[in-house]
Amino acid sequence: MRASNSHFPAIRVFSLLAVLFSTLAFSGCGGGGGTTPTPPVTPDLAPSSISSHQIVITDPDQSQVTTTYKFDTTTYSTPTGDSGNYTWTKTSGSTTQGTLQLLSVFTSTKTYKLTFTTSTGGTYVDQSNKSGNFTYQ
Repeated sequence: MRASNSHFPAIRVFSLLAVLFSTLAFSGCGGGGGTTPTPPVTPDLAPSSISSHQIVITDPDQSQVTTTYKFDTTTYSTPTGDSGNYTWTKTSGSTTQGTLQLLSVFTSTKTYKLTFTTSTGGTYVDQSNKSGNFTYQ
């Protein structure tokens, strides 16, 4: 005849409860230590200065028409003879945006809000709220 062990069911239930509670405790805290992931680094695409560079603006209404602006320290010029002063302001806290204002001797002031999608260009919105593409060289 077999001897009965009256404690066996209680030990089994206790063991199962211990496993259940320890699983809940570890899953609740994320499985233990670890480090907080750092956000990906956003490249600084918009330049702090455009002096000694040129920007080619594609006309928003006629994609085959472009205007090339060549920039010196404080002045700009185009191949068609337009020239004047300019200001370039990189947007504070942004790595991709800035505002270009062209103060022409011959035509009205032009303003372009540039968004660099690569280091060689991107998209713009002008003072008439029209948008297009530009390249930066």
